[in-house]
Formats: sequence, structure tokens, C-alpha cells
Amino acid sequence: MIAIWLVVLGITFVLCMKRTIYGCCMLVYARILIPDIVRLTPLADISLNTGIIGVIGIFLFRDLLFQKVTLNGLVNDKYIRNILFFAILLLLSILLGTCLNFSNQIGYLKQYFITDLFPPIAVVASIRNNEDARLLLKSVLIAVLINTVYGIFTVIIGTNPYLFFLNLYYASDFSKLIDDSLSSRSGIIGTSSTFRHANFWGTFLPLAFVLVFYYYRLTKKKLFLWTTIFTSICIFICTKRTAMVAFFLTLLMYFWYANPKVKKNIIIYSFIGLLGVLLLVYFVPQLESAKNLIESSLFFWDDSLRDKHDVGGSSMSMRINQTLYPWVMISDNILFGHGFGFTAENFNTFGLHPVMANFETILAQAVCNGGLLGIFTWIYFFVFNFNYSKNSVPAHLRQFPKLLNLCALAIAVANGLDVVLFYFLFNILMKKSYLINDYK
Repeated sequence: MIAIWLVVLGITFVLCMKRTIYGCCMLVYARILIPDIVRLTPLADISLNTGIIGVIGIFLFRDLLFQKVTLNGLVNDKYIRNILFFAILLLLSILLGTCLNFSNQIGYLKQYFITDLFPPIAVVASIRNNEDARLLLKSVLIAVLINTVYGIFTVIIGTNPYLFFLNLYYASDFSKLIDDSLSSRSGIIGTSSTFRHANFWGTFLPLAFVLVFYYYRLTKKKLFLWTTIFTSICIFICTKRTAMVAFFLTLLMYFWYANPKVKKNIIIYSFIGLLGVLLLVYFVPQLESAKNLIESSLFFWDDSLRDKHDVGGSSMSMRINQTLYPWVMISDNILFGHGFGFTAENFNTFGLHPVMANFETILAQAVCNGGLLGIFTWIYFFVFNFNYSKNSVPAHLRQFPKLLNLCALAIAVANGLDVVLFYFLFNILMKKSYLINDYK
């Protein structure tokens, strides 16, 4: 197995020798199509993703040496400065917080910087013309298309052979292997496609939907339309309520900002589609479980529906606890909390917390990891990302940066933001759409 991943690394290395952006494209394929359980052991105790990022880092350093990229250019890029300042704020929370394990939490920050903060810096530094932007967009489009088509395929055949094999090779718990390959919620068989777990897939899909829908509106190309449709389908078959809630909120905001003609079309097609769905789920007995899942997602605040339909997932009372109890946990250091990485270290040391469980929401993570500084840090994170892309899209599509950020915020509030890299990447591609100037 290691030979296959070494070939992937070798291809990345060869491509980066020509242009660093090719390595960034390989990272896109790896992050979307290869689960993060894949590691380079026994060669090195790191993930394949980290290995690819290391190769990109080497060639970005080469670009600096040979003046393809200048240090001043990197430092003067406002987005890169914002990412670095965000990282500094996370570091300050460790230095000033009451850490559970200082060295381990520094280690978490190092890993977070490598896997989630350095790649967008490398992408911004590597996109130097419209060809680079198009290449990265095509890579994302192809990867999302493969990911969604495969996800639909796994539900049709009732198994996920690709993930099952990788779990069989890397995982130790057979019951966990089955659960991760295909999941069941309220009687519905769901899937995680090429992701390790459906939770991660469910946070990725709504963000991907916004991006491909934006480029469909921009280019009117059928490939983007089909990818948008497949992504929408997968949001439901992943069976994660967080994905559905983020999806519905995104559609609601899209309707809010649409012009009267578009609103009229949305109402007509939505009515026809909704009527068809209602007829199916309420009058076809085999779709009773689908009705239960949709109801519990639309009325996500109603725990009685969740319990009645045996849907599972976090209850509203648990969400309230995760909003209030973090302040109790940091009462000894309300300004800086327990430092970045505390929630991960607490879970790894003690297991599930009796009140906070796995610290699912962004608010729980921000408060416990950073106190008031953590709240400021994550507000800053969303604000600078929104400001980055809001004025770079055509006037008739100005709502899409808002949609992307609302979608990310909804996911973060409900389930944390475990796929920060994709949020960065899709925001960059929205910003750089002005370089892809063949959409007329």
C-alpha cells in the first residue's frame, strides 16, 4: 500500500518541479478523494496530506529563492497577513491560557498550521495568472464530481468498497470500520463517499454546493450544473442534519437576494419539487424514514421530533449546554481560556466530556480554547474571509460570498468547522473568479 502513496507523492514532486500550482491541485485531489486515515508509515508517521503539503512547501521555498514569488509580495498580501494574524491569535491563547498540556497543545497548533493554514497561503502565492486559477478550479470541479458520483454509487449498491478497504487496512476496530463505511440514520442508509466519516463529508458538501452553484451562475456550463445537482443529492444521502440545515439556510438566503424574476421561478420550481417530494415521502411507505429525517432537519430545534423518529444527533438541550457550560469551564481564566487545542487534548485524555461531549460547536471550541480572545479570534476569522471575496465577484452575483460565509457559519455553529481548508480554498476561488475571464 505504501508504494501507491509514494507514487502519489512522486507525481506531486514532479509536477511541482514545473509549477507549484500543480502541487496545490494534487492536494485538492488528495484532500477530497483520499481519506485522512491514509498515512505514510512505515516511511514516516505522517498522513499523505501532510506529505503532499511538505512537497508544496519545498517548492514554494524554491519559488522564493528564484524570485518567482517575493517575500514582500507574500507579506503584503492582505489575505496572507490575515491568516498569519489568525495563527498568532491562536498561539496567544496557548501562551496566555491555563493549558491542560502545553507541549501537546503547541503540537496541535503546529499540525493545524501545516494542514489547514499553510495550504491557503501556498495557493494564494501560487496563483499568478488566469491559467493557474482555471487549473485549480478544474481540479476542484473534477474532484467534487468524482466524490459526489461515487457517493451516490455507494448508496445504490449498498456498500462503500473503497473506504471499506482503506479502513480494513488502517483501522483496528472492525465495528468502527462498518460504521464509517456506511451509516444508518432513522432507517436510511447514508454514506461518507471518499471521506473518513459522514460528519466530515456533511461539512464539506454545503460549502462545495455554494462554490459550484456560483460557477454555474457565472459560466452557465452544464458540467457545473450537474455537479451542483449531484452535490445537492449528496447533502441528503450523507444523512447529516448539519449539512441539511446549512443547505436550507443557504437556499433561503439565495431566495432573499434574488431578483423578482428569479424569485418567481424559484417559487414555481420549488413548489413543484416540494409537492413531488411530499407526495413521495408521505404516501410511499418505503420512504417513511426519509420523511422523518427531513422533518427533524427542518425543525431542528424540536427534540421531540428527533426522539420520536429516532434520528439521533445532538439535541437542542445539548446545544444550549454547549453554549453556556464553556464559560463555567474557563471561570479561572475567562480572558484566554485553556489555550488552543484544549478541547482535543481533553477528549484524548479523558474521553467524552459529561456535559460538553466532544465540544462539537464552534462556540464551545472558541470559548474553551480561547475565552474572550477565542470569541474575538473566530469573529475575526469569518469577517476577514467575507471581506476577502465580497467585492471580487460580478455585481449580479454579489450574494454568493454571503452565501458561502453563511453556510460556513451555520456549519460551525452546529458542528464546528473541521474542514477549514475547504472554506479557505473555496473563498479563494470565489475571489479569483475575475481571473477566469472566459465565462461570458
